[in-house]
Amino acid sequence: MFETLFATNHKYYGFADLFTTIPVHTASRGLQDVAVKAVYAPNDNITVGLDVHSFHLAKSKGLSTGHLGEELDLTLTYLYSGNVSFIGGFSWVFVADGFAEIGRLTDDASWLYLMTDVMF
Repeated sequence: MFETLFATNHKYYGFADLFTTIPVHTASRGLQDVAVKAVYAPNDNITVGLDVHSFHLAKSKGLSTGHLGEELDLTLTYLYSGNVSFIGGFSWVFVADGFAEIGRLTDDASWLYLMTDVMF
């Protein structure tokens, strides 16, 4: 187990921010994340990304399951200019029994976001 101080968690654990502090958010049982990621760029200005995560506890002793659930992240990036891009995303978390057993999520969750990225 470890705590990811000042980490880039989206890159590794998905955009839903379910695991910003691993010991706390996994009831000190550790985390295993199997991820499949794909990117498609139909042209120089547009990029579509799809990430699928399957989350499991490293230690599930005392629980009926170590399976926490799956997360699906879909992103669309439009490069407006060399310094400006617009990013939209949708995340869906499919909750399994393990999340409820460690006191986290009991229902599926989803969220949508829009962001502007400006580099100086």
